[in-house]
Amino acid sequence: MKMQSVWITLVLIIGLVACNKSGFKGASATETVASSTPETGNGNGNVDVGVSGPNALTDSIIISKNVDLVIALDASGSMDEERAAVSTNLNKMILALQQGSLDPKIHLIAGREEEDDDDDEVVVPPTGPAFPFPPEVDATKVALIPQEIGSHDALRHVNQLLSGAYAARYQTVQGTPMNPPMALRPEAKLEVLVITDDNGTTVGSTAKDFDPTNKWKATVSGVIGTPTSAQAVGVCEIAAVGQEYITLATQTGGTILDICSPDWTVIIDRFTKDVLKRSQSIQLSKEPIDAEKLVVTFGGNVLPREAWTYDATNRLVTLAATVVVAPGMELKVNYDAKP
Repeated sequence: MKMQSVWITLVLIIGLVACNKSGFKGASATETVASSTPETGNGNGNVDVGVSGPNALTDSIIISKNVDLVIALDASGSMDEERAAVSTNLNKMILALQQGSLDPKIHLIAGREEEDDDDDEVVVPPTGPAFPFPPEVDATKVALIPQEIGSHDALRHVNQLLSGAYAARYQTVQGTPMNPPMALRPEAKLEVLVITDDNGTTVGSTAKDFDPTNKWKATVSGVIGTPTSAQAVGVCEIAAVGQEYITLATQTGGTILDICSPDWTVIIDRFTKDVLKRSQSIQLSKEPIDAEKLVVTFGGNVLPREAWTYDATNRLVTLAATVVVAPGMELKVNYDAKP
């Protein structure tokens, strides 16, 4: 009888250790490239457990705490209040991401609009700093690219930055040359945020022009004019609905927020929370046939259903806050995809 009790105790201990290794408690960050390769399983509970068949796919990402955020800020005169709101909330965003166990680096493309002299139609160079950083901003987390962004060309400038064409323009928050420029980290999750009251219409600035080879696997979001923007004469009037940015956000699982929102603290808070959520998520490359039959493995262990959620709108699998996350761990999702 004693021997039987010993065996029962050992079985319980082994079970508890196994549950602990599968990853519960704590929270943190994720990301980088996704792959889509067929994978079959043997049903034995190991990492290769999954579905098989002609439409079987496995998408995967590697955990990283690093997030690179590129902000493209429209410099047109109608955007003065929005520029001030970004300045006011920039440090709050950095702190919130750090409190979520992420290491953010912000690349801010923000110039000043040139002014026309009404008397002789001569273009007057802008005066003052390219962007008014708040004194409390963490200078180690932010780089300024003093490039004017017009009403219709934000995505073209983001592409230029990603290509390295703006490396020589990088400045510190004090306005001095940044040498070497703050680099985009290859293992980091790349987020792009466009802030404008207009739409991308010029050559190189439409949704189809952005990162056409999907090299960067970026998530694109926008604080823009929407079809339901709360416009008010003299308070907030958008030039156009930002349809190109809505299209990109839909394709990449990004966030769309109303530029006419009366409280920018809420806007920044919502965007920051979405970045934190995406840092623990993977966007499936295709729509699954049955989301309840997804096989989610993390760190080599199959996760129980309560350890992840699925957002069908964005094809997003997100780890629950109870899952222990450490840099370098792999998140894989095996599923049957719709043809």
